[in-house]
Amino acid sequence: ETGYDIIFFWVARMILMTTYNTGQVPFKQVYLHGLVRDKQGRKMSKSLGNGIDPLDMISKYGTDAVRLSLVIGTSPGNDLKLYEERIANYRNFVTKVWNVARFTLLNIDSSHLPLAKLDPADVKTAYDKWILNRTEEIIESVTDSLEKHRFSEAGSELYNFLWSEFANWYLEFSKEEKNEKVLHHVLKQVLIMLHPFMPFVTEVIWAELKEEKLLINESWPTETKEFRYKDDAYELQSIIDVIQSIRALKTSFNLHHTKDMTVTLEDQLNRGTLIDAQAVITKLAKIGKVNITSEQKTYPECAASVLDANTKVFLHLDGKIDVDEEKSKIQKELNNLNNFVNGLEKQMQNKSFVDNAPEEVIEKKKTQLTETQDKITELKTRLDNLS
Repeated sequence: ETGYDIIFFWVARMILMTTYNTGQVPFKQVYLHGLVRDKQGRKMSKSLGNGIDPLDMISKYGTDAVRLSLVIGTSPGNDLKLYEERIANYRNFVTKVWNVARFTLLNIDSSHLPLAKLDPADVKTAYDKWILNRTEEIIESVTDSLEKHRFSEAGSELYNFLWSEFANWYLEFSKEEKNEKVLHHVLKQVLIMLHPFMPFVTEVIWAELKEEKLLINESWPTETKEFRYKDDAYELQSIIDVIQSIRALKTSFNLHHTKDMTVTLEDQLNRGTLIDAQAVITKLAKIGKVNITSEQKTYPECAASVLDANTKVFLHLDGKIDVDEEKSKIQKELNNLNNFVNGLEKQMQNKSFVDNAPEEVIEKKKTQLTETQDKITELKTRLDNLS
């Protein structure tokens, strides 16, 4: 493992020298990482004074945060922009791991530790089946990524799984009905997989689980069939999709703090599942009431979201906003943005401008164009959602 800039000065000479002296090749694989640069993409140097002392960053944010900032969000061979805010962001993730572990340990009777291996008979709810199925999928994909040297991809998968699915969803679901064995099992699997990326914090948390071996000596988890619940996981995923859709609709109309709203769910296939989950949907989407129907109707003064061919979400806006005024406001903003895009596109089609403008100006214009087009797409969706 080394930087690509010294493949000749170091790697090639090691091979030549070792082969000459021993008759053997010293290694069969070389993993090349990019150069670590500053926020502006410049090479770090003493003369520029733009270097980052890793010891300073470790003192401020912790070793694990520095490690994560150098691994996640990179691609093999490409240069990495490293700056303090990036490291601080991964310190937040380390804190999230602490908080997830703390919640889990608070919901496990310490006299039961170390817990026995999870048995399929211990799995009780659809929430349990969903998180266990996702854990098995993550074990499979992370293992595959590591074996193929896709270290950043493996780290990103674990980051998203712990932060979003385990913390933001399963821990919220488990507040309704706790299952200490499932909580314990998933936390253990996550700690084992995170250990190569953040060994210090995970080892300390592992000690709290009172396991016989140190985490560094623990076997890597293997994907099994006994905790695969694809059908149950699909049903629960439909509930999550509905909740996310309601949240997105509320946010798009600046109603994310309004809790007394009514939502109608129109569903052909999952009606029974959604009826069973009414209380959870109401609580996690922060709404007052949810109606569930299989009939296709038109709902005046509603914002609509189509999840798939069978599921539609209607957010009742009556009394919350002036729908006609909102449509007019969105259309006015769309007109302004379209004019702005037309102007940018004319500039980018002007050969004289492109040939003579500094590279950073061209890049800034391209970024503005992409961001504005994304905003236009978002506003068009909001306009279409107003039935």
